[in-house]
Amino acid sequence: MHSRIMFVNRSPRPSARYVPYKTALLIVGGATGLVGMLLDVHWMVVLAIAIVGVGFLLRFLPGPDETDNGVRPDHIPPGGSE
Repeated sequence: MHSRIMFVNRSPRPSARYVPYKTALLIVGGATGLVGMLLDVHWMVVLAIAIVGVGFLLRFLPGPDETDNGVRPDHIPPGGSE
């Protein structure tokens, strides 16, 4: 009987292109949420949730393809190959 004690994920890691933006949005959204809760301002808490939500949605934006090197596959320069 084969049991998996440890599973190693060898799939490519997502691009870290938006990490600074996600971090900044998390900090700003968290601070806005804390201030909104402290002052009991409902719209500020909703704004904080929206800010953190935008940071979460950045995860789903397509990042650059690391194997692409900036050349479109349908574009072949004159003279043959790259």
